[in-house]
Amino acid sequence: MDNNSSKVFVSYAHSTPEHDQLITNLVNALRKKGLIVTVDIDVKTPQGPEEGWPIWMKRQIKNADWVLIFFDKVYRRRFDGEEALNKGYGATWEGAIITHQLYRARRNEHFIPLLADNANVELIPDELIGANYYQIPKQIDELCTKLISAMDTGHSIFDFLIERKPKKTWETSVGLVLAVLVLAICLPMVIFGMSKLLRHHNTFTALRRTQLEVQRIEVEMNRSAVPSNTTILTGDREYHDPVNGEHKMTDTWSEGKLICRSFFAGGRLIARDSFQYDKGMVVGKVRVYMDSNRCVFLEDRFSQDGLLTIKRHCPEGLERPAEVYLDDMRSPLPPTQLIFYR
Repeated sequence: MDNNSSKVFVSYAHSTPEHDQLITNLVNALRKKGLIVTVDIDVKTPQGPEEGWPIWMKRQIKNADWVLIFFDKVYRRRFDGEEALNKGYGATWEGAIITHQLYRARRNEHFIPLLADNANVELIPDELIGANYYQIPKQIDELCTKLISAMDTGHSIFDFLIERKPKKTWETSVGLVLAVLVLAICLPMVIFGMSKLLRHHNTFTALRRTQLEVQRIEVEMNRSAVPSNTTILTGDREYHDPVNGEHKMTDTWSEGKLICRSFFAGGRLIARDSFQYDKGMVVGKVRVYMDSNRCVFLEDRFSQDGLLTIKRHCPEGLERPAEVYLDDMRSPLPPTQLIFYR
């Protein structure tokens, strides 16, 4: 991959004039760093692209080496396919293409979420929650540096880039000999130490701790819940520990429906629920657990009766013990109490 052939496409929504100016500043900054950037405002013909906007958008996303997705409330609504009719066709179409590509590839190969400075990180959808995100304009320089480094080395922007200086032949030979000697002497200790480390610090143990913490938060928040006739049409509601005031949970509402519930511990996001509705009733939920790097541990899907129906581990993670797939758990609250204050 080289700078001459690499391309960056920016997907965003025309929300406000201020937001459009932020996109323009981003594009200009990327181009000043020598990156090849494509954006819809580059099309100057009065009728739009000759092939039409749908094909043009699909081609840009397909041909781009990196797709920068700028999430605000308007773009997120259109990405989720929840925009009103006759509005936002472009962002809605691009969101559908991106979602289908992620579904087909089953991994994120070139999609990078962006947020405005101080924007709510929950604007990033579940499909991209495990990816690195960048705040604009605060992290423009960092984003440019990583894009250019990835293009120069042929690595993904999500890889750890390690600079290695070339060594002389004799230095390499001496290093190999020393490495073999050290390995032969210390191999028993290394095997013992690694097995002990994996037993005490493996992913399964961390996942179990997270599951128990989420269940504890739900029980505590249920005890201190507001009266059942309290309803929020749209917006966020935060819940805090009644003893120390620590932020424990945030519910996000839209048009009188609970869309997602986020769980926090020690100031970081540890899990998030997304609720499915049918004719105004909750018929299921999807829960994802996050580690300290906000990467997904596990995805659980619950049916209407609270039974765990699907358990899918993060494919990039470490190998899990077999017990994690045989876990016959249920949602901590019965279906009628999934939204416990309504």
